[in-house]
Amino acid sequence: MDDESGEEMRSVVDSSDELSNGAQASEEAPLVLGQRRHTSRAAAMAASKNLGVIMQAVNTFEEDMRKERLYKYRKSHNARRSLALGEGEDEEQQQQAVRHKRARIDSISSGSGGSRSVRIMFTSVRPSEQQQRQIVSMGGEVVFDATHATHLVCAEIKRTLKMLMALSSGRVDIVSLAWLEQSLAHWRWISMNPADGDPLAAKCGVVDRAAEKKWDFRLEESIQRARKRRLLEGVTVFLTPQSEPKLKVLRPLIEIAGGEAVDSLEEPRLKKLISASVRVQRSNSSAPSEIPPLLVVSCVEDSHMWSMFRPSADKHMSIYATEVLLTGLLRQQILRSDNKLGNEA
Repeated sequence: MDDESGEEMRSVVDSSDELSNGAQASEEAPLVLGQRRHTSRAAAMAASKNLGVIMQAVNTFEEDMRKERLYKYRKSHNARRSLALGEGEDEEQQQQAVRHKRARIDSISSGSGGSRSVRIMFTSVRPSEQQQRQIVSMGGEVVFDATHATHLVCAEIKRTLKMLMALSSGRVDIVSLAWLEQSLAHWRWISMNPADGDPLAAKCGVVDRAAEKKWDFRLEESIQRARKRRLLEGVTVFLTPQSEPKLKVLRPLIEIAGGEAVDSLEEPRLKKLISASVRVQRSNSSAPSEIPPLLVVSCVEDSHMWSMFRPSADKHMSIYATEVLLTGLLRQQILRSDNKLGNEA
């Protein structure tokens, strides 16, 4: 493996932006078998707990009201309610309050475009504390899992776990930092859906020609492919033990792309998948990008295992390096001629 490939492997395995939220341990004592619950006491405790939650919500609401106490409502000549300047406030503060109010309304309304629920994931960049506060104020949320994200914000294209998962999901908008800055500046979420015709969307896409040249792809084409069909739909990916990155790292990527990640198969199923895959490999009618039902990913250290994928002279599976997955997921296209370690007969 060359230095460049090693660096890219580490970007998936050891990326510094892969954060996780620690799970909170439950504070409730478990019910031991054979133990009787005192239902009246439990009900009282539950009521007390609910009351605490309600009071916390009330306190939060009152705190918000105190923060906005300088703003007051008045009726204008057209009988519409509008925000009036409080003592010591200037026009910019008034306009900001109006934008804030509209954003809160948008965050709880239904529909498409700027009013949809927005959950933002970041890779290779970090929002400032002020940006995080405004994201929340506008009804958005910062998340760390591509399965929950609606947007991925990045400064450049790197093969991080978050980038590849967001792209492979086929439903996460991949946007530049300008998208976040423009959305916050205008107090609305800029829609990247061409059907919405948002005039600011053109400024918010990710442009990284150096990365596109390096991996021979176009990000926009990859996004369109992923939205049409998940790359590994119906594909079983068999990873041998010493492959890097390891199965536990690649499994979420393979699964979000629609595939199944395994390191072992029962013999009847393995034989069936090999036969079907050999037919795809040999078929003159199959496209070069058609993926066989079984994709074998390995390394030279596991070459002693390759014979199990070649049970007879007329059934020789192709064996691929993990690069076929990393670049394939970035391109949202796997060419059977790429990254082979072993060839079919």
